Amino acid sequence: MQLPKFSSGSVGRLEWHHLNEAFAALEQLERDASDAPVDGEKRDRVLTAKVTGSQGQAHSWVEVHRQGTVYIVKPNGQTSSDGVDSYAYPIFGTISGGANPSTAYGIVPQYDSNGKLFYVVGFAAGCCCNP
Repeated sequence: MQLPKFSSGSVGRLEWHHLNEAFAALEQLERDASDAPVDGEKRDRVLTAKVTGSQGQAHSWVEVHRQGTVYIVKPNGQTSSDGVDSYAYPIFGTISGGANPSTAYGIVPQYDSNGKLFYVVGFAAGCCCNP
């Protein structure tokens, strides 16, 4: 979207160049959003996952989906790996009851103070029964 540019005017202490700066920042946000990866690559949504390994409070995981009454690994699903490090995008923290590899967890994306992505457990899916 192309926002207007001003060359004069003011309202109180708000001057024309303030609006131009704000509009430029909004346009940049729109450009950044359009450069976002395709849906399959996004890492900003709640996922259902199973833990595959643990190192202290960091847990590696694979995305799963329900098939019948069980959770199975989702084909082409996301993982905690970046292709080199299996803990690149870990579930971090203590998991109530321990990290059980047979339990599916709802994991929620978070960012640390340096902008690094990690996940926390939002809920345990527990028993998967027919609705």
